[in-house]
Formats: sequence, structure tokens, C-alpha cells
Amino acid sequence: MNKNTTFRSCLAMLFGLFLFLAPTIHTSAQLADGSYSVPYSVIKPDSGSASMADGYFAKPAKVTVKNGQTLVELTTTSSMIKEFQVESAGSLKNVTTVSQNGENETVQFAVDSISSPVNAKIHVIADASYDHWYSIRLSFNEGSMKVIETAQTNNDSKSKDKDDAAAVSGNSEGGNSANGTVPNPETGDTTNLYILLALLIGSSAVLIRKITVKRG
Repeated sequence: MNKNTTFRSCLAMLFGLFLFLAPTIHTSAQLADGSYSVPYSVIKPDSGSASMADGYFAKPAKVTVKNGQTLVELTTTSSMIKEFQVESAGSLKNVTTVSQNGENETVQFAVDSISSPVNAKIHVIADASYDHWYSIRLSFNEGSMKVIETAQTNNDSKSKDKDDAAAVSGNSEGGNSANGTVPNPETGDTTNLYILLALLIGSSAVLIRKITVKRG
């Protein structure tokens, strides 16, 4: 009886550790500050199938991350879309128009994350007899996104400009400082968490195996 209790306790502990660490790992792996080109699709509200509205959205989107806030910029290609609302912090909010050129309208809006489909609504008016609201979702493909610029590369560029100016003025000390590399703390933190989780799972598996052998 005691062995059974110990065995179950080990399993419960392992499961609890996984639940505790998994959100932390996900948070640490969030996008670094910068701008990204991200492919996306417009899908139905209740499935992963493409919405009829997908053809009225230009691809890809531009995603900008700064100080923990994620902003998406994309272009709609039909003037029939009169209103566009996107969910953020639990409620639908109107998007902000950045520019407009004929049928094309570039808009910007904040989202909580692009890791899962984002709820949205569009108000379509084709003529006097066609006036409807449609629920859609924006599904972003993080696996195919491309970096436009990160805060690190921007800082490196500024540092290089300063070093070039220092070299022109004969300040060789300033030029040498450009050769230093800056570590990425976010990547290191995420890697350490994965290593810790692997060690915990491994040690727990060994313990459970020993208990199972003794029971046999």
C-alpha cells in the first residue's frame, strides 16, 4: 500500500512540475523586441478552414514587438470592408488606419499574442441590400516568419555608425569597441529551462523505475 502511494505521489509530482514549468518556458520564448514579416491566413471562427474573406487580406503581415506589446500591421484590399475589429485583452477593438490608397487600407492593431488564432470581426457593405458582420480569425504562421529588424540589430547598426565616425576622427579606441558581442539573455534563459525540465523528468523517471523494480 505504501509503495503504491509513493508511486502515485512521484507521478503527481512529475506532472505538477511540468505544468509549472511549461508556461514559464512559453513566456521566455516570446518574440524579442523588433519587427517581423509573418505569413497569416484568415480562417473561419469555428474551424481552421479558410474564410471567404481571406482573399481580401494582403499577405504577409508586419508584426512589431516592443516592451512586451505586440502590434500587427496588415492591408485589406477591398473598400467593401467598412469596419474591422480585433480582439485584445478580452474585447473587440476597432483597428487604427495607417494609410489608404484606393481599395487598399493598411491598418494597425494590438494583440495579446500571435501564437494562437486571433478573433476578429469585419463589417462588409457591398451595396444597399448587402450589409453584414462576419466573425473571422487571424491565424499567424510563426514558423515561417522572417526578421525585418530586431532591437539588437538596430543597436548594432547604431554602434557601427558611432564606431565609423570615431575611426574617421582618429579615435581608434571607439572603433575597437564595436567588435564585442552581446549575448541573447532570452535564448539562454529558455535553454536553461528546457535543460532543467529534462533533468527533472529524467531523475523522476529513474526514481519511478526503482520503485517499480522493488514492487516486482
